Amino acid sequence: MVSIVLREVMKLVCKIVSRLIAFMILIISATFCRYGDVKVLVRDAVCEDSVPLVNAISPLSRLNGLCVVDDHRFLLCSDEGVYLYRDGLQSGQIGRNGRATDEYLLPHLVRVEKDVIYIWCAMSLHFYLFDFNGNFINKISYDSAISDFCVYDDYIVIYNAGKRKSNVIDLYSLSRKEVVGT
Repeated sequence: MVSIVLREVMKLVCKIVSRLIAFMILIISATFCRYGDVKVLVRDAVCEDSVPLVNAISPLSRLNGLCVVDDHRFLLCSDEGVYLYRDGLQSGQIGRNGRATDEYLLPHLVRVEKDVIYIWCAMSLHFYLFDFNGNFINKISYDSAISDFCVYDDYIVIYNAGKRKSNVIDLYSLSRKEVVGT
């Protein structure tokens, strides 16, 4: 069972990496460079379906994570919070910063699986689960810092960075609410 899940996780990781590479190419192809007092737009690729990114709710500073949901939606994770974008417009915040049970302190990574948004809080070492309306679903405690994670079916596949780093990868079962494999 674990080998099947790991194979599917590898497929998912490849899909995530390809989307991340596409996003990085998009960022690089629309980079502004300064030459003296002249601002030049560097364009490596022509995209006829581009939509300008507009901050409507909250300005973003340091970006921690990105998750592409579909062709029209994506999530950006910054120190200030997690924001949903639809067609390039910031359409809502998912959860909020704070110390209540349903609030994260420092959102660091964001992923989506089956219409559930998973947010990793690097400060509290918790996963926070929300729906796309921003409603809190659940909070999952984990006892180590992590580098990355992906969600597949009933599992969260966790790439460890802290206390459990010797395990490298943990397999957390959402139904059993515990680590079931390393």
